[in-house]
Amino acid sequence: MKRQLDTIKRCRRAAELDDYDVQQQQIIYLTEQLQTQNRLLKRTGVPGMSGSNVSKSVTREYYGTLYHELDDASFSIFDIETNQDIPEAQDYLHESAQTWSLKVSCLNLRQLVSHCHAKDVPKEKLFQSMVTAAVFELVFETMFSDILALECPLLNAYRRIIHAKDGHEVLQQIDLTALEWIMSGDDFRENEIPQQSERLTKFIWQVLEFLHSGNLRETEDMLPQKFSGDKYLVAAISQAIDLKLKLMLSTTSVRYTFVKPGELFNPIYMCVLDGQFAGSAIRDNGLNKGLPVKLCLFPALYSRLIHDSGHTSTLHLSPGYEYVTEASSTDLAPLDLVFHAIVLLENRIAK
Repeated sequence: MKRQLDTIKRCRRAAELDDYDVQQQQIIYLTEQLQTQNRLLKRTGVPGMSGSNVSKSVTREYYGTLYHELDDASFSIFDIETNQDIPEAQDYLHESAQTWSLKVSCLNLRQLVSHCHAKDVPKEKLFQSMVTAAVFELVFETMFSDILALECPLLNAYRRIIHAKDGHEVLQQIDLTALEWIMSGDDFRENEIPQQSERLTKFIWQVLEFLHSGNLRETEDMLPQKFSGDKYLVAAISQAIDLKLKLMLSTTSVRYTFVKPGELFNPIYMCVLDGQFAGSAIRDNGLNKGLPVKLCLFPALYSRLIHDSGHTSTLHLSPGYEYVTEASSTDLAPLDLVFHAIVLLENRIAK
């Protein structure tokens, strides 16, 4: 581009006077493009290598707010319900409902519904648990650039070309640089994030419609307006997207795990009695008794800096964009506990 600009400048000096205005416009245009390119190149580098850590206290605050907003959303939806009975799961329900059921309980949806019937789990709590699983899958485990690209065929084509030509790491580097760029403006936060949140809210509500309506085959047009744009759920998903983007542009990696039904949960030490969960100081001497879990409403969260403990930057530029991922108990040993799981116990909620 600079060579093209220099050529036009040389040609202008030898050009006829009547061509001057056209060439001048070309020079102005190319100069602006070159300045923009230089700004982008200065911002480009390995994302996260100069990024700041999202502190444990900030992460805890964000997730705490997210939990309470999901709790408010569930309460607002089911506060007007006259029928509080959990309906039986049907075979033709959306497969995402099965995925979220397995995430929170390691049970398929039919088994989870039977479990909730047997343990008298309120319908709103089952809904809250499933919505939480949906948020972690659709927001935290999904690359936001992929979501945006699906809505823009041209952007999707550009990303495919970059991936084919230069590989995944270059694509991810460009993705993160672009996200950092657009997040610096107010329009993205004020318009794009709420729009994405509303779309995800509508999808989640459709998938979990069986929990609210006795008519399992309602069409999209028949969905109540209150639920297609429920302000609490939209606010919760917006909160989750904002945190996800902060984590992507930082040096922090987060792992989460749902405590499964039937596990003996110690609310003081946030672990099961066999010591599977990391971040606890429990030493089971027979005095610490756990209570069986009915249902996990919000997962336990663990984090570490990408560069800590000898880890290299390769995780930050990983094939799965692994900033927030589900983990088994054996993966949690080197991590720091950030947010205690919130579970429904046999007699009370503990956190």
